[in-house]
Order: sequence, then C-alpha cells, then structure tokens
Amino acid sequence: MSLKQALAAAAAAALVCAAAGGASAATLIGAKTIHITNHLNDYLQVAEVVANSSGVDVAASSNGGSASGEADWQSAHGGVSTAPSNAIDGNTDGIYVDGSIYHSVDGNGFLDITLAAPSDLSSLLIYGRTDCCKARDVYDVTVFNGGGTQIYSRTLDATSSSPVNAVPEPATWALMMLGVVGVGATLRSRRKLALAAA
Repeated sequence: MSLKQALAAAAAAALVCAAAGGASAATLIGAKTIHITNHLNDYLQVAEVVANSSGVDVAASSNGGSASGEADWQSAHGGVSTAPSNAIDGNTDGIYVDGSIYHSVDGNGFLDITLAAPSDLSSLLIYGRTDCCKARDVYDVTVFNGGGTQIYSRTLDATSSSPVNAVPEPATWALMMLGVVGVGATLRSRRKLALAAA
C-alpha cells in the first residue's frame, strides 16, 4: 500500500466514523469493573458514573451495577449521605448537601463500579461535584475485564467541565490514526529529501 493509499484509507475511516455518529459504536470491549481514584491524592468526590452500552447506563444500580469504595465522609463525620452507591443512583446532581455524591473520607479514597455483566462501552461519563472544590476533580480511571485484566487506563481532568468522557469515540481514534499516518508521511518525505541532497 502506498503512502497516498494509506492516507486516503485513514481519512475515509475518520469520515465514516464521524458520519456514523462516533459514540454509537463500542470503543471499550468487555468492561466489567471501573476503578476510580483521585489523581491528586485528595478527596474523591463523584456525583455520577454513567457507562453507556447500546444506549443503556449499565453502571446504574437500576441496571444491576454495584458500587463499593473507601469509607465515605458521612460514615466518619455524619451529615448527608455520601455512600459509594450515590455514584450510580441515576442522579447527576453534584451538590453535596443534596445527598447524591460519593465523597471519600480522605485522599486514599477509591470507587469501584462493578457492572452486572461484561459490557462493550461506547462512553464512560464521570460527573464531579459542582458546588465546591472542583480543583479536586482529577480522576485516575482504570477499567478491567471480567477476568480482572486491565483493559484501559486514563487520567481525566474534570476541574473545568463535568461530565468528562473516559472513553474516546471511534471518530477520535480514527482522527488520531490519521494524524499518525500524516506524521509518518512527513518523516518519510523528509528522509527522501535528505537522501536526495546527499
């Protein structure tokens, strides 16, 4: 395959993925457990985790998802509910006093979301706290398959927007590949020019 053919194929793939709507195709295959920690070793505060599979939030407790985590703020200090189950209750409200966020008791907090069955995810959205302390909302997200093998890991910065999507859409992958092919083409043409000049 020539360089021009490779560029044309990558561009076509990017256009097909973009035209298909991107998020409609699975980009994370066989996800079973989602592990979330705070990248800054600060309090972990998560309003909601939404794991989309064919348009269904498979992380939601109403769809069989379960949540566990380090001791939450309420269990240590009292006040409104801050249990891990709040992160999969279907409520994206990020206001602490409304009792719908998970809030760790310290900087060692973690949140594990276990899906009812391994699922192909088209997106993984994390909603952070909205009433205070957004600077804490930098998450390390790791996804494991049913066998416990890590299949994905990423750091997400939700300090300026919520929700953030942990799973790149297929169109994003295709555009990244187009960029890689373009860089390769540039390097190859520079090498040819250098050899011709020598």
